[in-house]
Amino acid sequence: MPLYEYDCLKCAVRFEVLVRTPLAIVCPACGHDQVQRVLSSFAVSSNASRQANVESARKHNLKLERDKPRIQIDGPHDH
Repeated sequence: MPLYEYDCLKCAVRFEVLVRTPLAIVCPACGHDQVQRVLSSFAVSSNASRQANVESARKHNLKLERDKPRIQIDGPHDH
């Protein structure tokens, strides 16, 4: 069951609909049935966006390592 995004052509509201069967889609704000399906942003991916996400995750992980107490890093490990 795919999740689609739609723009209402009457009131310009963007909304998501979980499509279970091919029924007519209506705007939840105004009830208008003239809607247009739009490309969801999560469906678009590129090498540049992937690289930016990796860099962001690395920076976040480095900050977490710096913030750990030294006792946690140098202390004895009980196994």
